[in-house]
Amino acid sequence: MSESERRDFGNYLKAPIGRKPRVSNRIIDAFLNHENFEVFMNENFNKRSQWNSYSELTNSLEDYLAAKKLLQNINDRNEFLAEEFSHRGLTDLSKAYYEKEVSKLNVSIPDERILTRFLHLQQKYSELLNFDGEFKKLESILNSRYEIHVIKSVFESLMLQVEYENRATQSKDLRLELFRFYNNSIDFKRIIQLTKKTAPRFYPLLSIVQKISYLQTQPFSFSHFEKVRKHFYKYMDCFTLEFKTWIYFLFINYLIRCNNLGYGETDKYLFELIRKKIGEGITDDLQHKIFGRSHFRDYVTVALRLNELKWASEFIDNYSTLLPPGHRKNEENVTRAMLSLKKQDYNSSADFIANVRRSDYLYSTDYFRIIIISKFELNDYMECMKEINKFKRYLWTGTDVPEPYIEKYKRFLKIVSLLIEYKQTGDASSLEEFNAEIDKDMTIPGSNWILEKARELKKMKYRRASVK
Repeated sequence: MSESERRDFGNYLKAPIGRKPRVSNRIIDAFLNHENFEVFMNENFNKRSQWNSYSELTNSLEDYLAAKKLLQNINDRNEFLAEEFSHRGLTDLSKAYYEKEVSKLNVSIPDERILTRFLHLQQKYSELLNFDGEFKKLESILNSRYEIHVIKSVFESLMLQVEYENRATQSKDLRLELFRFYNNSIDFKRIIQLTKKTAPRFYPLLSIVQKISYLQTQPFSFSHFEKVRKHFYKYMDCFTLEFKTWIYFLFINYLIRCNNLGYGETDKYLFELIRKKIGEGITDDLQHKIFGRSHFRDYVTVALRLNELKWASEFIDNYSTLLPPGHRKNEENVTRAMLSLKKQDYNSSADFIANVRRSDYLYSTDYFRIIIISKFELNDYMECMKEINKFKRYLWTGTDVPEPYIEKYKRFLKIVSLLIEYKQTGDASSLEEFNAEIDKDMTIPGSNWILEKARELKKMKYRRASVK
């Protein structure tokens, strides 16, 4: 607890809103004034008394936190008051509150939270109107409630459909089939078109989710993606910041996944989305508030692939401060190493990556890939081979490395080993094997660098032939 929270809780103990805790003022004063409350308790009370006092303090702390939350949340506080007014026979005050809140929601930007609150308040308001016999207002509220119920149900089903498309290939649970059958029985397109006529302010919300859901069920197509993206941009002012954040992340993850599956270059689309998202002030993914892991390095990777070095450098400088403290140093060092590698400053890339703590497979694979390339470019082939052998052992023993990563990095190591062998011995068979490898599928880590090395070798071979 902070010092101010400690004081507030101490004052609450002396004048609680609810039940009075069964602890003496001596203990309360000690809690407020003693830096080491545990030592005070050990010195002055036996174990049983301590247990009873801690139990009472814990219950009171829970009451205090609940009361604090209620007082801070103006919606919950006012709704609680409206219910109290109703219980005490002051129904006019209650109805005035619900009417005001429903009117405010009618002009709010809708999202799932707003729809849920809408239904809840309409239910409470309709009960009061029915009790007082105000049937004209009641009919209007009920009709609106039916409409909101359908919109909320459709919205939730479409949102779950998006989630389902991401999970269906990973799970064979029959409950997923139940959901699929239910959703397939609904004519979402027809409902959304009716919504456009009867409740147009909800149309953007439903239509974008329906388009995203359909996008994920179809084979990848840039033209199809562009239609959905343009629809989003057209209506983006109709969405809450939280909902826009969700859509941006969905688009970005969709393009990354399509790129990984070899559907073509997506970087220019990704970079446009990244810049627009950041321009909107949406940075939750950098702070791990959404999706667990930060997208920080992904944004730098995309920028570097498009040779946007200045943007990448400024992004690292300006946004690394948003990263959680436990990840900040690692993310900074990895991305600065990547930037240095792109600038062909191999000493700096080796120095930055050496400071990375290899706490998971992503940091570990980043470390080995960058240090191997850096040492190769510095002509330190002995050190390069040492790192290759370490990486092989890691891939063999690492329990957290996904199988696709293992196979792709094995090919990366094989190709780099052939390059080193050719550089050191000039062996023509190593070069032939190297060329045979790069003629295969090159959707592997470090592919751009490997292909650049291949072009350099061809130029060297051509110059030698010209001299002869």
